[in-house]
Amino acid sequence: QLHSAVDVKQLQNNLNRYGYQVSDSGVMDNQTRTVIKAFQMHFRPANYSGEADAETLAILDALLEKYKS
Repeated sequence: QLHSAVDVKQLQNNLNRYGYQVSDSGVMDNQTRTVIKAFQMHFRPANYSGEADAETLAILDALLEKYKS
């Protein structure tokens, strides 16, 4: 499965910390995909699939480290 390497609950928590509203259910549901897609459209418009890939996680982690420490 595509999301096996991704801690979905942690991803949801990090998106919330950055200001995106998403439930921290730990489930890769439609709401989570929609929020990931919005994040990608803003920060990585070359690929906004809504899938939580390594590049998306790295961008989010870098933004949190820079602005939310």
